[in-house]
Amino acid sequence: NKDRLILAGDIGGTKTNLAFYSHGKTRPVAQVIESYSSRGVLGLESIVEQFFEKHPSPINEACFAIAGPVIDGRCKTTNLPWDVSERRIKRRFGWNIRLINDLAATALGIPLLYSRELYPLNRVRPLKGGNIALVAPGTGLGTSVLIWHDGKYIPIPSEGGHVDFAPTDEAQVLLWGYMYEHYGHVSIERIVSGPGLLNIFSYLKETGRDQVPRWLARDMERMDPTRAITEAAIQKKDPLCVKVLS
Repeated sequence: NKDRLILAGDIGGTKTNLAFYSHGKTRPVAQVIESYSSRGVLGLESIVEQFFEKHPSPINEACFAIAGPVIDGRCKTTNLPWDVSERRIKRRFGWNIRLINDLAATALGIPLLYSRELYPLNRVRPLKGGNIALVAPGTGLGTSVLIWHDGKYIPIPSEGGHVDFAPTDEAQVLLWGYMYEHYGHVSIERIVSGPGLLNIFSYLKETGRDQVPRWLARDMERMDPTRAITEAAIQKKDPLCVKVLS
């Protein structure tokens, strides 16, 4: 039935996006999308209930892409205090439910992209059927690989963002030492992510001579501090923020 709706969710450490999708000619078509803060919420089920209070619709199937390893239909989220399971969601809502790793879900969408949706960083021609690596910095650092097999791509989920950060020069060694004092284990995710930008900002502020201007301090209080740092760097409004992104 091409008219039936499927509930899809993208559950991240900062926000959760829920949407109804219908079948399209070449790929699913979003009918309604809502975004919710993941912070301070007891679990995914309460967000789903909020969504259905606003958009009541009969569905039979749901798929949630979740930031963390999914083992036997269950995920203890990496950057949230949630324990999400297919069995518990099915018992509560009665749907056929599938949990998958968020980067595996993102990887599945790559072959569906149109050429106009791609932004090439260099002019190397991609090999048809070649393997594809995926890196997605956000609240954490997601990684995945697409393997070409029997005429189609198979996503391989990974938690590669948690491997050790390996400094390659003196500046990175000093950053590693600062991070080690604060966290013990210094993963790549501690550096290459939204919170990682804030970590680099704190390191440069404490070890350098740059001062944080009052307007930037106010922006970091009234909005997400990583966003404030990024916007100030892109607009070249503050040299410290420019250093963070470089």
